Amino acid sequence: MFDRFLFSYYALAQRDRLLLIVSITIIILLLFSFLFALAAVVLRLRNEKKAAYWKYLENKWEENILDALAGDKTPQDVWNLVHKKDCIYFVDFLMRYARRLAGAERDLLCRFAEPYLCRIEKIARKKNPEQRAWAIRILSLLGMQTHYPAIIAALDDSSPLVAMSAARALMAEKRPEWVGAVLQRLHRFDNWSASFLASMLSAVGSEIAPGLREIYSNPSVPARTRAVSAEALKRLNDWKAADAIPPILEREKDRDLLASSLRLLGRVGRGEHLPILRSLCGASDDAVRANAIRSLGFLGGKDDAPIFRAALDDPYPWVAIHAAWGLKDIGQTGLLREIAASAHPRAEIARQVLLEARL
Repeated sequence: MFDRFLFSYYALAQRDRLLLIVSITIIILLLFSFLFALAAVVLRLRNEKKAAYWKYLENKWEENILDALAGDKTPQDVWNLVHKKDCIYFVDFLMRYARRLAGAERDLLCRFAEPYLCRIEKIARKKNPEQRAWAIRILSLLGMQTHYPAIIAALDDSSPLVAMSAARALMAEKRPEWVGAVLQRLHRFDNWSASFLASMLSAVGSEIAPGLREIYSNPSVPARTRAVSAEALKRLNDWKAADAIPPILEREKDRDLLASSLRLLGRVGRGEHLPILRSLCGASDDAVRANAIRSLGFLGGKDDAPIFRAALDDPYPWVAIHAAWGLKDIGQTGLLREIAASAHPRAEIARQVLLEARL
């Protein structure tokens, strides 16, 4: 049959052959278009059916959960409504509810979820990163007190998203042993925003300060991790960290660690720390020099006016800006006004400081 088709095909003129090929191509494309349209309709109907089913389940679950919260039904009454194939969706439904509740009502929701959390633990170990992160959020909201080992284990997950989800969940509880587990792995999050990490750490409160001081002072810890610890200590106003700063400023070379140490010193430093602070105002690194000038403005006095005056001529703009604010902070507004009224290259910065300080 195929041989006959080929014979007929070659018997045609060249123009007729081309027309035949185009016609067959159009028919094939039309067939595929029809199949794609049919598949889209089938998928749409299937999704609508599934959405209607989930809506039906949610309404049924919500009604019975509200009755249970009111004391009219028991957890067993709720569990009887959950089929095995729907338990994952049921737990996800409970998580959405849990975010709006607290106290005894939240505890009751956790009890509703408990029979299904072992399956959630399996997801936290085996599925793709997004699903593992979702599972960790479920466990932290609905089963933290009993399933915390799985959350701690997730700190070592290969996915940064999963590890950070676990870290945030553990830090939110503020339990020393859980916070300690996060601090031991703080280096894992070096690629995250330093400001975000410092905010997460400082939100725990002053009880985290000893662990942060230990990390900050340890030369074997990566420099960026120590810099994050310094930033968190600054936000905590941890005065006990002050004496650990000078040795770090003397021996370390990492600019982020030095800059964060100088910012910390500006917050918690004392008069005896001024000599090393003044020496770093002439550092070769722009960021170190700028942060040294900035911190000197917080700790220095009128005797430091020449340092600030010289720093106004610094080619790095941020050094000049911090120097102008430093003159304001030590009470040298007269000198600042004099510079603002002159033809000095940094006169505009001086005028801006005076304007913002309303002087």
